[in-house]
Amino acid sequence: MNAPIPARPTASGLPALAPVRHIHRPLTVAEYYHAAIGRHPQSHIRSHEVVIVLEGTGTPDPKNFQSALNQAAEANPGARLRLTGQRQRARWISDAPPPSLRWIDDCRWDGRSSEGLAAVLDTELSLEGGHTTEVILARTVGQADHGKIIFRTSHAVMDGMGLLHFIQETFRALRGEPLLGSNATFTDTDLMQHGPKRQALTREILQITHMMGPPRGDERGGVWRRITIPGPQPNLPARLVGLMAEYCRRHGDTEKSVRIGMPANLRRHIPDLLTTTNFAGMSYVDLLPAASLELEDIKQQLRKLREGHAEMSYRKIFEIMRWLPFAWVDGMLSVNEKNYKNPNLHETAILTILGIFKQTPFSGGGFSAETLYAIPQLENVFIAVSGFQGNFELTLGMPKVFASEGRMEDLLDFLRGRLTPQAPGK
Repeated sequence: MNAPIPARPTASGLPALAPVRHIHRPLTVAEYYHAAIGRHPQSHIRSHEVVIVLEGTGTPDPKNFQSALNQAAEANPGARLRLTGQRQRARWISDAPPPSLRWIDDCRWDGRSSEGLAAVLDTELSLEGGHTTEVILARTVGQADHGKIIFRTSHAVMDGMGLLHFIQETFRALRGEPLLGSNATFTDTDLMQHGPKRQALTREILQITHMMGPPRGDERGGVWRRITIPGPQPNLPARLVGLMAEYCRRHGDTEKSVRIGMPANLRRHIPDLLTTTNFAGMSYVDLLPAASLELEDIKQQLRKLREGHAEMSYRKIFEIMRWLPFAWVDGMLSVNEKNYKNPNLHETAILTILGIFKQTPFSGGGFSAETLYAIPQLENVFIAVSGFQGNFELTLGMPKVFASEGRMEDLLDFLRGRLTPQAPGK
């Protein structure tokens, strides 16, 4: 049973929030970009996916879990999207089946690194086939009562916060609670066009240094690792920005600027907005070579970006992308055989803070969650932070040509050493 969603007014120029049961609309620019990645024959990126992993005790009944997925997908049509048409005629239609469920017995992937994950994610998602989201129940080898629940979706259909909404909806169904559903009667593009105006501007011309120094070696692809940071960790976003910039100044080009890209949740502008679809913008923290890395200075810069709505970065010219074939977009913007040693980077690194959550919303149906973490993207240095109250799960990903010669381990050791627990207010 779903809880009724009353119609609510939104910002001027946007339709009121109301229950959404079906989707039939063109792709937005952000969705088109994510859908394009992996389409070029020489692409080094298989696709853009959002993957969130829960670890815990108890084994959910697969039949009951699939029923919960069906209910969550019925209430949230963004989980049932199928891509039709090409270029400017590309559209979403919510007529696909609900997300599928797979079972893996005796899973040997430990969740601490990318090693072994490819064997778990061995099926291809398909936008055109309507197979855009799947869930994997994986029981840990040698531990009958411990396992993982892996939620995996195409970034073209969901962002991180959207997948978190779907995960919580699934567990509401498992616990027999009313579902919230979706009420986004407009898209991220609509919100950026009609929502608060952007006031914090990004420098258009900036010489950007890479965080890890020059590429070394020939190995293709990317790699990631996960570390657990005990709390409390007050002011973590600002502290991480400062640490990333400090590390970059040690290993990068000190005459160039540091630019940290920080995905931002556009839903904050419409507090009652519920949706699985992409509502993420990007704000950039620019630190010139002589800029201060003091905590208070970085906190002030982050406040200015937030108060200036820096993530509302839509421009009409971006629509040109939707007139180009997917393979062209991928070839121009992604990592491929020609540029993997010298990629066209738009930022020094990316830092995303998904959030720290209570365990209860992610438990049910015989499963008790203990850990939550997100798998990072691998085109550039990418740090993702999430977890449950008390601990922070930090995943670090990057291309192998930048992780080589022990550099990834060195960065992880640097972060471990500096992110010691601090009393609130520090």
